[in-house]
Amino acid sequence: MSGIALGLVDDQFIHGEIGLRWCAVTDAELVIIINDELAKDKLKQGLMDMQIIDTIIPRYYSIETAINKLPVINQKDKKSIVIFDTMEALYSVVDAGVKLNNIIISSVPAALGRRMINHSVALSEAEIKRLSDIEGNGNRIFISSDPDTRNIPLDEIYNLTN
Repeated sequence: MSGIALGLVDDQFIHGEIGLRWCAVTDAELVIIINDELAKDKLKQGLMDMQIIDTIIPRYYSIETAINKLPVINQKDKKSIVIFDTMEALYSVVDAGVKLNNIIISSVPAALGRRMINHSVALSEAEIKRLSDIEGNGNRIFISSDPDTRNIPLDEIYNLTN
């Protein structure tokens, strides 16, 4: 299978987990980071590039560019991981019709109105409901802080909160 292997929500963008472990698990050759500010900042991109192994190609897209390019990338030969820094970025891309078969919620910081799902993910009831709606459109959604921990299916989280 080629195209987008994984959509990942991780507020830390790239770190050892992404650069090595998620790419290894998915056989990804391309990492696409969705962030409007980072897409314009070549210096920060260079710093991020240093955290990715040489065999992985990094790309930095604004949300608008992602909406335009991801459907094409999803049909290409290179396996890719798409990283979103916020839930809102994920919603924007999915709401525009971009299909991400597998979505992992890996790191979402605690905030007022959110409850901790695991040690690295906090979600509000509204976010869980929104993710459930996204899953209802054919996307599989899991909570997992890294590739070595169990992927918790969204329905387990949703059932616990209702």
